[in-house]
Amino acid sequence: MSEKNYDYSYSKLTSLKDEKIPKKIEGNFNCSYNYLTTLEGIPEEIGNDFNCSYNNLTTLEGSPKEIGGNFNCTSNNLVNLKFRPKKINGNFYCRNNNIVENIKQEIIKNQIQAEYYATDDGNYWFEDLKEEFEKYGEYLLKKENQEKEKKEKKEELIKEKQQIQKNKLTINNQDYGLSL
Repeated sequence: MSEKNYDYSYSKLTSLKDEKIPKKIEGNFNCSYNYLTTLEGIPEEIGNDFNCSYNNLTTLEGSPKEIGGNFNCTSNNLVNLKFRPKKINGNFYCRNNNIVENIKQEIIKNQIQAEYYATDDGNYWFEDLKEEFEKYGEYLLKKENQEKEKKEKKEELIKEKQQIQKNKLTINNQDYGLSL
C-alpha cells in the first residue's frame, strides 16, 4: 500500500484513467477542481481522506470501496448516490449536487455509513440516522431473502420440468411389447 498523498487538484484533468495510481493508498487522495466525469482510475481503498469535489461527476461509479477518513463529493452533478463507497470512516460531505431525491433518504437507501453527514438537506450524525438505517437494512435483507427464495423455487420448477420431460422421453422410448 502506498503511504504518500496524491494531489491532482486544479490539474485540469478530464480523466484519471491514464494516471499511474496504486489500487490502495494509505494517505489522502485529492482530485478536486478538475473536469472529471468519471472516477475510473481511483484507488479501491484510500487510507485517509478522498476529495472529488468540484468536478463534473454525475455518478459515483468507480469510487473507492473503502475510505479511511472523510469523503467529499460536493459541487458535482450527482443525480444519486448509487455507487457510493461501502465504508467511510470519517465524514461525508455532499452538497450542491443534482440529487433528485431527499439526500437523507438517498443516504439511508444506499446504506452510506459515515460518522457525520453534511448535506443540502441538513447535517446529521450517524446516531441520528441509525434507527432508519437498521429498518432499511432489515427491509433490504428481507427483500434479498425473498429474491433468493423466488430463485430457488424457479430452479426447483425447472428441475421438475426437466424430470417430467425425461420421464416422457423414457416412456415414449419403451417398447411395452407392442412392436411388430
